[in-house]
Amino acid sequence: MRLSKALQGTEVFIVDALRFEPHATHFHVEAALAAIERVKPRQAFLTHVCHDLEHVATSAALPEGVDLAYDGLRIRSSFEPKAKYRPRFCP
Repeated sequence: MRLSKALQGTEVFIVDALRFEPHATHFHVEAALAAIERVKPRQAFLTHVCHDLEHVATSAALPEGVDLAYDGLRIRSSFEPKAKYRPRFCP
């Protein structure tokens, strides 16, 4: 199953967008926006953003429903796991 199909219906999508230029191991802004377009979430946040992306100018250029994440951002979630998650290292 393609990832974008599996994520369809996602309310909030968080994806990295390191910089404008392509990078070997991270999404860049254009690739992140393409992924967001495929998933079609209600809200998307770009994270792991390099200091090269000036916050105000970059935010103004993003499409509606896409924002830059920032330190201290809190996102409310109604997610309820189907089973209680217990890491193996917990007693």
